[in-house]
Amino acid sequence: MVQGWPTRHGWKSTVQLIGRNFVLNDANRRRVKVVLRQPDGRALPLPVVRAEAYSILAALPPDLLPATYEVWVHNGSGGPAGWGGGTRLRVTQAARWPDRVFNARDFGARGDDVSDDSDAFRRALAAAERAGGGVVYLPAGTYRVSGGFRLPRQVVVRGEGREISWLKWPQTNPRSVSDFVPAALSGDGEYGLEHLSLMVRNARSVLRDLSFDALNGALYGPRAPVPELESFVKPAGEARDVFLRDVRIQYVPWAGRPSAEPIRDPQWQFDKWGITNSPDQDLTVALGGTRNVEVSDCEFVGTQRFLDVENARLTRNRFSNQMGVSWTDGGGQYVVFEGNHITGASSWRSSLEPLRHLYIAHNVSRNIERGEREALTFDVNVPLGRPERSHRLDAWQGRVASASADTLRLQGAALPPDSYRGFDALILAGKGAGQYGRVVGNRSDTLTVAHPWDVPPDGSSLLLLTRLAGHVVFYKNDAEDTSVLGQIWGYLYDAVFDGNAVRRSQGMWGLAGWFVQWLNNRAEVAVTYQTDIGPRGGSPEGNAEYGYVGFTVAGELTNLPSRFEYVRAVVVRGNRLSYGHRILVMWGYGGERRRVNFVVARDLVIEHNQIEHAPVGIELDANVEGAVVVGNRFADVKEPLRLHAPERVLVLDPR
Repeated sequence: MVQGWPTRHGWKSTVQLIGRNFVLNDANRRRVKVVLRQPDGRALPLPVVRAEAYSILAALPPDLLPATYEVWVHNGSGGPAGWGGGTRLRVTQAARWPDRVFNARDFGARGDDVSDDSDAFRRALAAAERAGGGVVYLPAGTYRVSGGFRLPRQVVVRGEGREISWLKWPQTNPRSVSDFVPAALSGDGEYGLEHLSLMVRNARSVLRDLSFDALNGALYGPRAPVPELESFVKPAGEARDVFLRDVRIQYVPWAGRPSAEPIRDPQWQFDKWGITNSPDQDLTVALGGTRNVEVSDCEFVGTQRFLDVENARLTRNRFSNQMGVSWTDGGGQYVVFEGNHITGASSWRSSLEPLRHLYIAHNVSRNIERGEREALTFDVNVPLGRPERSHRLDAWQGRVASASADTLRLQGAALPPDSYRGFDALILAGKGAGQYGRVVGNRSDTLTVAHPWDVPPDGSSLLLLTRLAGHVVFYKNDAEDTSVLGQIWGYLYDAVFDGNAVRRSQGMWGLAGWFVQWLNNRAEVAVTYQTDIGPRGGSPEGNAEYGYVGFTVAGELTNLPSRFEYVRAVVVRGNRLSYGHRILVMWGYGGERRRVNFVVARDLVIEHNQIEHAPVGIELDANVEGAVVVGNRFADVKEPLRLHAPERVLVLDPR
């Protein structure tokens, strides 16, 4: 993944490369090289600003011409054969927004924390809109406003500083539910906020991009927060260019004290004092289906949703909520989520588009006290469905009749023409298992994929048409007092969890996944916070609390007609687990270990892990086949290996 982005010093400043094996060891860090191959074939070396195992930040020259370049990387090892890359980087002329300044004071605003500056702020926004865009400037002060405001396109609302420039909505107790305005700020893309703070109490949302309503409309039917904004709602996925930099939003709809009869309070009528976690209101920030998004150095109090975003960077932010149920939800494709601090639950979700190409690194989760207490969970649910739908079409599973280089003919299929364009054809079992191809078109029983198969499927092949979530790097995240870190609730394809740390939790685990790696993670002190998270009930060893790294395959969730290996090609290496944690792969989301009539997990490597102070070290149930266990170390572990079908597992140098 290659992602170019502006920095504080201007556009075309840096490019971030996401991949693997960029830095093999500290000695090689300074030997990392990045080169652009120009259209004429000449090489242009780029200065490396920062290099890590999975990410390189490189500086771009300010005079780089618009063109398509190839990106090549060398990690300092391997000599001339060590170059890798060929990924294309397209550089275009930067779009420049109008920079004329509209000072709110010139339109009558006082910013004295007493006067009503609503009309003055509206006049400044309207003037910027008439001019085709610009900067609405709020000098130091507290600007009291009320009602909702629409942010015009190519308009930036800029304060003098986050600590000294405030937009402040009424903080009085609501008298009725109608006092909650639909949105304090709304827009339809192409706007920005920077260097200011917002304090909002009586609103259903604070910053609500209409892309969020377009996304909900595509899923559930047309909607807009207020009728007069209906004409500004674009089709889902068309909104673009939103940035929030150095912005504080204090959203406190549950401030104050409930009355003696709280169910009669306006706050209860609005959203039950925040205990229901409504999907489309009670939101600090709401974005959906928006391209080119930057949220950096911000501080948000409340619940926020960044769904189906594409080409997005969310970095160095603080997300928290001390009231009600708090969630920070993200989702989309080509997303960097790095260096954030989260207080409250957090997850990754897919709506119209699958979760794909995510770099999640150096984030901290603390003091998760409400809801399911999850930290950066992947709520994907595909293909383990329940009856979930993918892109409003049911995932299709069936057998392959025949295949050519880039086509598949399906047995017994009757698909509407081109209805599965953009889906993924995943070979679940039989010849060619593990491959997938992007569907570029389909007839009733025939699919065409974007690239030829490495191993063409045949009549033995079981196929799933879905929208795969995956291609995830989850690196050096840290969590405390969470039920789980990086949970795979559903299915991921190609994900690496490396160098993460979690304390006082049930560990790091998933329900299903192919090509998943857990490397060099640390889990300390197993704690169960609620009985419906993780294996139900206590451990088989006297109901003691325990956590784990691995899979509890949720067989009861699937609605697919044919069984297959829900876990395949998994590596668990170099992890350190202590005080109640174990490595575990089993069928069933908790309960008794039991054998089913098919292989649940296949092709596992479990090696060079260290497990301490636990009743069990490594546990594989009878539904696991083709596992290799080698070089693991145990200290104060009563039962290092618990293998329910030892004939299916190869153990080397047991200790």
